[in-house]
Amino acid sequence: MAVQVEAAGQPTAADRPWYARSPDEVTAALHVDPAVGLTAARAGELLSANGPNALPEEKSKPGWRRFAEEYRAYMRPSPSRSASAARPSWAPTSQP
Repeated sequence: MAVQVEAAGQPTAADRPWYARSPDEVTAALHVDPAVGLTAARAGELLSANGPNALPEEKSKPGWRRFAEEYRAYMRPSPSRSASAARPSWAPTSQP
């Protein structure tokens, strides 16, 4: 893959990601005047081409699954519980 390089040794604006460009480079690439903004026609074109500017809605977990996860987390053995379960409290701790 060949990368175009400016005279200063930096990649051209078209080869850099959007976040690495200056605001002037971005507005020039999008053909928009920041003082005016997009026209209604251009906004409609972008909407039909890219879809709405929204994040997808997260699916919520069913109630039974949330309950099961809470129950499972409560019943998870801890190191202190497993150690106490291995030796009954009435058993001697040392050998005579």
